[in-house]
Amino acid sequence: MKQLYKIQNILILASVITLVTSLIIITIKYNNGKINKDENKHEYLNTEEITSNKVDSTEIKRKDSINNLTIKELKPFFNISKDEFNPNGLTWYKPKNASKYVNENSVYCYFQVIDNKASNFRFRLQYLSDEWLFIKKVQFSIDGQPYEFTPINVESDNDTEIWEWFDENIDIFSEPLIDAISKAKVVKMKLIGRQYYDTKTMTKSQIESINKTYKLYKAMDGQF
Repeated sequence: MKQLYKIQNILILASVITLVTSLIIITIKYNNGKINKDENKHEYLNTEEITSNKVDSTEIKRKDSINNLTIKELKPFFNISKDEFNPNGLTWYKPKNASKYVNENSVYCYFQVIDNKASNFRFRLQYLSDEWLFIKKVQFSIDGQPYEFTPINVESDNDTEIWEWFDENIDIFSEPLIDAISKAKVVKMKLIGRQYYDTKTMTKSQIESINKTYKLYKAMDGQF
């Protein structure tokens, strides 16, 4: 009887050992499978990241190529003058058809460049008349759409005639005005003075000049 009891215990122990061994084998196989899946997933993510980086790199090269072509195409339309007193090598890009004198009716844009990067995009308007206007703001009708620009500082002088002008930096809030002018066919301006106003229409040459300046500024990594 005792012998039979021992045999039964041995058989139970053997069954337990077999069951535990099977569970260990199943666990090992499961973990190995999970590791392989994680490795494959990691490899897939790495492949996605590499592909994304290649796409980004290709897009950057494409944009650089377009910008370089734009710069090469538009530079001949500008007078480029270096500020010999500026320690940072500042250079001004101004359209060749921009007014050379302040006592002329004119409107144009220009900007500065340091280390081949454009900045400080400027909008200049000059008004010549035989009567004072004392400009406060300018209202635009650009292809029928209204815009408004209020300069921070308007200067003036006079001789036999009177001239007023402003030269303002364009920020992100004023950029839509420049963008609209650069794409326009007809740009009308209403110069609002202290008591009176006067109206002007931009010439095709002035619109094209602002278009070229705006494009060159952005091609040279200019920001607003």
